Amino acid sequence: MENHVADYRGLEPDSVTKIIHCADLHYSVEEQAYCQAVLEEILQHAASSDVLLFCGDTFDSYSDLASLQSAFCAQVRTALANTRCQAFIMPGNHEELHAPKDALGFGGFDWSPLTALSET
Repeated sequence: MENHVADYRGLEPDSVTKIIHCADLHYSVEEQAYCQAVLEEILQHAASSDVLLFCGDTFDSYSDLASLQSAFCAQVRTALANTRCQAFIMPGNHEELHAPKDALGFGGFDWSPLTALSET
């Protein structure tokens, strides 16, 4: 049986793609100060990485998404402005939690500098 596990020993540190994967942050208005501190710590690590992935449930509910999305993006923009890190975000079930029927879809928000990975 073939071994498909990559062996990175001996490679130069800059030749390896560094990826940070985050999920289930549940960023919320109720715990905004704590969430900002956690995000800041993540962004400090991301500054020396190539890719930052936010993979679902970044926000605790649709109302948190609608209220905090702009500030979240601004914090990411500031922290990664002069880095090589590319940031991506995709929705989870909480981004739609308690959304009104006429709610703007996840893809309808301006996620710059992140790239949104969503059909809506």
